[in-house]
Amino acid sequence: MKSEKKRAQEAIKNLEISPYAKHVLWIAAFVSAICGGLYGYDTGIISGALLLITKDFHLTSGQEEIVTSAILVGAVIGAMGIASLSERFGRRVSVMVVTAVFVVGALACSYAPDLISLIVARVFLGCAVGGATQVVPTYISELAPASKRGNLVTLFNVAIGIGIFLANLVGFTMREKWGWRPMISVAAIPAAFVFISMFFLPKSPRRGNLTDGVILDHFLVVQDFLYV
Repeated sequence: MKSEKKRAQEAIKNLEISPYAKHVLWIAAFVSAICGGLYGYDTGIISGALLLITKDFHLTSGQEEIVTSAILVGAVIGAMGIASLSERFGRRVSVMVVTAVFVVGALACSYAPDLISLIVARVFLGCAVGGATQVVPTYISELAPASKRGNLVTLFNVAIGIGIFLANLVGFTMREKWGWRPMISVAAIPAAFVFISMFFLPKSPRRGNLTDGVILDHFLVVQDFLYV
């Protein structure tokens, strides 16, 4: 333990801070917060699409309720399952998994040929919704210094509201022009953007027993000094 602390202190002395560190932090927070927008959009778009889905699949009122609530079932599963994944493989990989599920889930919903396929796809998409609520705020908070942590995590919550607003806007203005399938599948575009962007963003620090910094794989990030 003492040797690790001594090694970390030596690393702090030799650490060179990139002049672009602050910009990277904000970009990472912005890109990750898009997941909040996906959360809001994917849960809100059903309000505009459900009438069209009912018309295509001849749904009863009970079936409408199942289609609507299926994403919430998946959200519970995703929220519980992402914890072990993020602890084992890290936050950045977990965010990439969540965005990949967003892409696949949105496309699966839009191409669903029947009611059962749509319900299964909605449950799968819900896994991304639940996973995003857990891992994205964690990724941002662990990446940010204490002085900026609250503001950056708030981006995720704001993005949820924006996503819901956009879902209602699309449902109101594009329902007749697009139909319900493009309304749902369009969410795959920002999700794919986040997935690709995460390859170029830093990993989340893994918290250790040190008070001044944390070991991040092969180098050390000093959270409260890096972005001053």
